[in-house]
Amino acid sequence: MIQAITFFLLTIVLIGSAICIVLKKNLFHAALILMLFLFAMAAMYIHLKAELIGVIQVLAYVGGVTTFILFVIMLTAKITDKSEERFNKQRILSIVVMAVVFISFVSLSVHLSSKKMDYFSEGPQTWVKINENTIKDLKNKITEDKLKIIKSLRNKEFSIDLMTDTLKASGFNQMEIDIVMKYAVTQNEGITIIGKLLLSDYVLSFELISVILTVTMIGAIILVKKEESPCL
Repeated sequence: MIQAITFFLLTIVLIGSAICIVLKKNLFHAALILMLFLFAMAAMYIHLKAELIGVIQVLAYVGGVTTFILFVIMLTAKITDKSEERFNKQRILSIVVMAVVFISFVSLSVHLSSKKMDYFSEGPQTWVKINENTIKDLKNKITEDKLKIIKSLRNKEFSIDLMTDTLKASGFNQMEIDIVMKYAVTQNEGITIIGKLLLSDYVLSFELISVILTVTMIGAIILVKKEESPCL
């Protein structure tokens, strides 16, 4: 119940801050509200048991991108000039596109809700691994025969359920299983998979993001230089 209430409160904050960002005429204020939106999004990720994405959201977007946006707004004088044209000629097109996106998200939410999925109980699975330190810690706590079985599982990753079933099939009692689990290395499935993907399959995309941000910063500096007096 508390989890559902938290989910809907975060949803209200996200929708409210998004609307304020669009309606605010002062870009500096809109950027500050964007920071609130990104914090709420990070809290939503953590609430949905995607802790790594939540931390990245705070470090990369709140600490990096939002600060960079504020930097650009303050350096570019004309961007907040009231004499500049405020009317967006693509307003009608943008409204149509956003309406289509909104309807698509609502349809997807209704479709998923009809399946009666429990979003709050399911999360990334925890995996366990037997390493050299685990074997050393178990050396005097279980029999030599069972220690050999543990050695055969060295450097292999198992879900908790699979590890438990494997040990039971090998003749371990519940007390021995609890001892093994106590000294086994635990790791979160989501964090492990995302970390491996970022540094393998998606390393190029990951590095391109930093290049794009660098190019954007250089562009902002060039814009500021053009507005400076020649004597400077």
